[in-house]
Amino acid sequence: MARIGILGGTFSPIHNGHIYIAKEAMEQLCFDELWFLPAGIPPHKKIRSDISPLERLTMCEVAVDALTGARVIDDEIWKRTPSYTYETLECFHQKYPQHEFFFIIGEDSLDSFHQWVKPERICELATILVATRSANIANGLLEDKVHQVEAQFHGHFQLITSEYVDVSSTMLREKLAHRESIEEYVPKGVWEYIRMHRLYEDIMGLNKDLEKEIRKELKEHLKKSRYEHTLGVTYTACALAMRYNYPLEVARFAGLLHDCAKYLSDKEQLEYCHKHRIQVTEAEEKAPYLLHAKIGAYMAQHQYKIEDEELIHAIEVHTTGCPNMSLLDKILFTADYIEPNREEAPRLEDIRGIAFQDLDKAVYMILEDSIQYVKETNRPMDPTTLESFEYYKTQLHQ
Repeated sequence: MARIGILGGTFSPIHNGHIYIAKEAMEQLCFDELWFLPAGIPPHKKIRSDISPLERLTMCEVAVDALTGARVIDDEIWKRTPSYTYETLECFHQKYPQHEFFFIIGEDSLDSFHQWVKPERICELATILVATRSANIANGLLEDKVHQVEAQFHGHFQLITSEYVDVSSTMLREKLAHRESIEEYVPKGVWEYIRMHRLYEDIMGLNKDLEKEIRKELKEHLKKSRYEHTLGVTYTACALAMRYNYPLEVARFAGLLHDCAKYLSDKEQLEYCHKHRIQVTEAEEKAPYLLHAKIGAYMAQHQYKIEDEELIHAIEVHTTGCPNMSLLDKILFTADYIEPNREEAPRLEDIRGIAFQDLDKAVYMILEDSIQYVKETNRPMDPTTLESFEYYKTQLHQ
């Protein structure tokens, strides 16, 4: 018989407080395993609809990856109906009749335990562990409360003592909404995942009215083939954003605006840069067609009043790439190459397939083929492209 601890919750996001309680429970109760159980639709809480179950599940998996003896269980998270603890425990007993289960709750949940669905049944199926601060046990009031609940529901309750961790998921969501760092409150991998996918962030200014305005102006200024390419990149950027869990509206606007400066001639691009004090490299002086990315980023910011720094940067590097690109950088860079209207490019079908499996590899292959094309056509080579290629070559061969 294995002793299994279960820590449930919405985990939106999972944080160091959850990890600390898990470690204390494992140490004090000598569990064989501890299961993190992210809820699908919790009965008594509302979950933000813009954070998907997959994202919450992934954050849990990232957080638990380095925690020996712990794993994430997805039995609840894909349910379309509310997740009731007694039902989940019944399923666990059917699937794992050889295990003994311990269900961990917070001290605040002890007060509301009588409101849970079928609390008596929960007590039949698991020992209830109450995580509390050591100081709260000293006065004896908590133990009295535990005895009362035990008597009421004929269960076995046990206290887990721990030190106080001043963090809550609500607090972290509020910080993230204001673009504040929560690095000190969550495992490193969780923070990196939140930053990469821009979770809980309020995306400002990218509305339907602005999109209509941009589409209208692009259709008027760009050649028909270039406008169709723009729509193709927008479509593909959205598809990649869905695949890699990135905010759709940001990817969509990046796709729309990436070639907004393409209506300018080479001479006009150089003049535009000089007028607006946009730095021009030696390679760009020789090949002004490379400047449309920088100019497009400037136009996005100053003409269309885009304030999203990551979006602006993605436009700026969508032609040359750059070392250590953000997720949006890679999405736009790749979408520009594989969009449906493009017909002639080396290994195009291969890269299209790989882009939805391994984005870094797709970026590497695009850079490799682009460098080969520049060499074969004797065009000026932008140093950033070479730096980007070497960076992703190293990343893929580590």
